[in-house]
Amino acid sequence: MKMDFNQLIQEEMKDRGFAREYYHQAAYFRLADELILLRKKRGLTQRELAEKAGTTQAVGSRLENVSVHASLESVVKLAEALNSVV
Repeated sequence: MKMDFNQLIQEEMKDRGFAREYYHQAAYFRLADELILLRKKRGLTQRELAEKAGTTQAVGSRLENVSVHASLESVVKLAEALNSVV
């Protein structure tokens, strides 16, 4: 019997270690989604947002791609640059 993705996740969630890591990572993916949505809503490129936040385009890109975990300082800088409430 073939499992779809949701069934697979439900099965894996029975493992506490998997569930803990899944929810830990979910926060970073949610942050990335919100960052992308707000940046696009404001009509900014990654470079423009980085300039407003006093950081580099690479930092924004890595956060949007979840290739690094955002520091609180980076999140606050980006939120301020997006005129968003932290």
